[in-house]
Amino acid sequence: MEYSPLHRAVLHLPVISTLCCIFFASQLFSRSLKHGGPHLLWWGIGMVTYGMGTFTEAYTTLIGWNETVFRFWYVAGAFLDGYPLAQLILIYIGYRLNIAGPVLAPAPRSVALAE
Repeated sequence: MEYSPLHRAVLHLPVISTLCCIFFASQLFSRSLKHGGPHLLWWGIGMVTYGMGTFTEAYTTLIGWNETVFRFWYVAGAFLDGYPLAQLILIYIGYRLNIAGPVLAPAPRSVALAE
């Protein structure tokens, strides 16, 4: 099957996303170490988990479909992405409401049950 140039370019977007995630996560972790603040740490963790998902998509584009990679994509994308971002939202809500410390949501049981 022959793909159009536009279709081939779209298929390679996960490669670009992965590279952007690596750069952005490194900047977030660096800033977190320098300035502190749990929001930067959680945002960096969220960027890493998002990058894991885009990496699996990039791998599939470049190498081909693999069941193990697909399962990793499912866990990274469906289970792990939401948790750090939810923590970030809870931290921001805590700051807005002048709550003394960030509220930490319990780790999702679905991650442990995914295996």
